[in-house]
Amino acid sequence: MKTITTYQYDEASDELKEKIIEKHRDINVDYPGWSDFILDYFKEELDRAGIDNPEILYSGFYSQGDGLSFTSRRINLEKLMEYTHANEKYPGIFQALKDGRLDYSCYIERTSTYYVHERTATLIIDSVDNLYDDEKDEEAYFTLENILNKELDDLKDYLDQWREDTCSDFYYKLEKEFEYLCSDEAVIETIQASEYYFDDEGNIR
Repeated sequence: MKTITTYQYDEASDELKEKIIEKHRDINVDYPGWSDFILDYFKEELDRAGIDNPEILYSGFYSQGDGLSFTSRRINLEKLMEYTHANEKYPGIFQALKDGRLDYSCYIERTSTYYVHERTATLIIDSVDNLYDDEKDEEAYFTLENILNKELDDLKDYLDQWREDTCSDFYYKLEKEFEYLCSDEAVIETIQASEYYFDDEGNIR
C-alpha cells in the first residue's frame, strides 16, 4: 500500500505552497452564498432609496457583458427623489407628490434576458395624473400639467442615470470583494483556519 505524505500549509515547501494557493484559489468563492452579505447590504441601500423588494442579478467577472442590475415592481418616487436629490432639481414634481396632487406608478423592469449588466434594465414612471378633477381647480390643473410636461421626461432620465451609476458602483464593490477573497492572503487564511492537510500535488487530503 502506497504511503502518502501530507502537510499542513505552514509545513509545506515554498513550491508546494504556491501549488496549494493556485489549486485552491477559489476556495472562498466556489459556493453560491459567498456574495450574500454584500447583496444584503445593497438591498438595504436600495430600501433606503424607496426601492421595494429589489431583485439583484449579476454575472462576473472579467468577461464581456458582465455586470449587475436590479429590478423592482414598486418604488416610492418621493423617497427616491429625496435620496437622489432629484427633489432639488425637480421641485415642482416633488412638491406635487408631497401635497398628494399626483398619482404615479414607478418601477424598474428588465429589458434583456441574456445579459444582466446595468443597461439591461430601465426605470419607468407612468400613470402620472394630477388629482384635480372639478372646474374650480382648472388653473391648478394646467399649472401642474405644464410642470409635468417640462420636467417628467428629464426626471426619468435623471433617475435612470442614477440607477445605472448605482449598478456600476455595486458591481465594482462586488468585484473588489471577489478579488480579495481570491487573493493569496484570503486563501491562505482560510486554508490555515481550516487546518487542511495536502499531498505533494496540493490536493486536500
